[in-house]
Amino acid sequence: GYPPFHGQTRGGGESDERIKRAIERGFQPVVKSGYGAWFPKAIKRTTGARDFIAKLLVKDPAKRLTAEEALHHPWLSGKEASAEKFDPLVVKSIKDFASANKFKNLILENLVHTLDDTEVKKLREQFKKMDSDGNGEVEIKELEKVFEGIDSEKVKEIMSGLDTDGDGKLSIEEFSMAFLNRKISSQQERMWQVFQSIDLNGDGMLDKEEVSKALCGKLSQKELTTLLDDIDADGNGKISYDEFLEAWHKKESKKYSLSEDCNSN
Repeated sequence: GYPPFHGQTRGGGESDERIKRAIERGFQPVVKSGYGAWFPKAIKRTTGARDFIAKLLVKDPAKRLTAEEALHHPWLSGKEASAEKFDPLVVKSIKDFASANKFKNLILENLVHTLDDTEVKKLREQFKKMDSDGNGEVEIKELEKVFEGIDSEKVKEIMSGLDTDGDGKLSIEEFSMAFLNRKISSQQERMWQVFQSIDLNGDGMLDKEEVSKALCGKLSQKELTTLLDDIDADGNGKISYDEFLEAWHKKESKKYSLSEDCNSN
């Protein structure tokens, strides 16, 4: 076999310069004669195996699987099309999201549409498993089944953190936000990607207008000013990437009302 990137010379040796150029070009998914997509046609492989390897070969690190995501991939974990009650990665996402703050939740709500079809399908399947009565919402008694063995008061705290609109129930949108939070927070490149999507003029700082657009105008000017004053540690009127990260990871339990998603039109 060959290493992922190689640059063999006519004499049979390896050229560092050729290897460097190959790395810069990245993986080229060219289908060769006698092969399927990356695999010899004679070698049998499952859909799960193809999906797993394809997601590891993604050039953009923000879109590539993290180590944790790879370990929980259905093909590797043996849970492909299984009757496993709840995906451990989804359960972990719920726990991690329980203390998310207002700023993060407002951003996440407007990024739910970035989840790919596979992730959406997985989340809907997991949500359906939790929603035992099939009414489209997960109530506290249903969430307790997910965290079987955990003190009921602790489960109530988790529900309180997930329930962003304060109606005492978990919707598919809130459930998706919890998963998206874990996905973004688990990799630095994804955090930077979110910051760049808000930084419309590309100056490396977020001003009041950019944040307002990112939140789809969901906050009044007074609420927006209060929120930014809390994030703007150096008081220069703008949010740096470091301040953004600090705000993202800050824990908070305040409740607030979310308006219609600006990406729904």
